[in-house]
Amino acid sequence: MPGNDNNVPKHNPNVDMRVTDPVKTPSVPRYNCGVNVTIPDIQKHRRFYNYFIQYWRHNRRILDFSDPSNTILSFVPQLCFVPCFLLAYTCCRVGELSQIKISDILDLKKMKIKSSKSKHIRYVPPFADFKPYLRKSINPKTMIMVVSYDHLRHSIVQAKKRGKLPHIPSALDVTHSFRHYEATYLNSKGVDIDIISEKLGHLNKNTTRIYIH
Repeated sequence: MPGNDNNVPKHNPNVDMRVTDPVKTPSVPRYNCGVNVTIPDIQKHRRFYNYFIQYWRHNRRILDFSDPSNTILSFVPQLCFVPCFLLAYTCCRVGELSQIKISDILDLKKMKIKSSKSKHIRYVPPFADFKPYLRKSINPKTMIMVVSYDHLRHSIVQAKKRGKLPHIPSALDVTHSFRHYEATYLNSKGVDIDIISEKLGHLNKNTTRIYIH
């Protein structure tokens, strides 16, 4: 899959703005946020979104995501953008997002991620070309996820449908789509399988090959 983003639609923040209110739906499973998400939490997260949507738009070539990942980011609703963006950037699993510290992002430190499967520890490089004046506007207590896990999954499914992306049979969960897309893209660029395995948190290269299509 080429990384040319000329054919990738720009993110439309007006698409599917309806987000499950985690306060009013206690029966919906939570993931990385708990049941006490408040209006101030969502407001902080929206400022986080405003920063990252600008960063993504202005740094497509630096980020060098695969076309399918950019397509999903173009269609997901606002409150799902940041977790999806981080899934594409780190290639981590959703359960590993909780390990990412906002302070590390803002201080341009490497993000430490411990694999939820193998316990292998990997480090994700900091974001390049972050603007200091914008970083100051982000509250370090901002939550990465303010929507439920189910809502995130549903949003990714809908974004893939809108972007006409094919189903990935070997993907155990739709949130793993970014891991499959980025692994395939890196492989198409000739990146060594050992580097791809490290990025995905795999100890076995045969496992990584399942993610390459």
